[in-house]
Amino acid sequence: PYKRVEVAVKACTRLGLSLSVIGRGPEMGRLRNVAGPTVRFHGEVDDSSLEEAYRNCQAVIFPSDEDFGLVPLEAMASGRPVLALNAGGARETVLQGVTGDFYGDAGVDSLVNALDHFRPSDYDPSECRHRAEQFSADRVRCGIVAVIELAPARATEGLIRKSD
Repeated sequence: PYKRVEVAVKACTRLGLSLSVIGRGPEMGRLRNVAGPTVRFHGEVDDSSLEEAYRNCQAVIFPSDEDFGLVPLEAMASGRPVLALNAGGARETVLQGVTGDFYGDAGVDSLVNALDHFRPSDYDPSECRHRAEQFSADRVRCGIVAVIELAPARATEGLIRKSD
């Protein structure tokens, strides 16, 4: 429930928009009951199918408030913009107006309003990919190594007195 998939299902059903839900969980039965004919459930998929889904979608809706959230980065790595709840880690990864947009609160009405104005074609796929690259494993690893290498020097600076 914390992923708030129901919000996306209800919003897309209300607007008659196509929505693909990937994954499974304890909410699946309830979600199927509130979904309209434009919502498709794919269940759990392998990595290749997930990559294909990202490549073939117009955009990704991210209604969850997660500390980090890999889904927006995976979407952007595939050149797709993200419409995300304005909360949690999405605020750190999605660049408003560049790689996606935000909607204000976790309610269905808020997402419906955002979807009415969101135009995936307004976003440059290369900008989305460039943003995702800033969170690549290599880049994060290099940043961690740099911090670790600087730590002894910073610790030593605090121990050296100006009179020495």
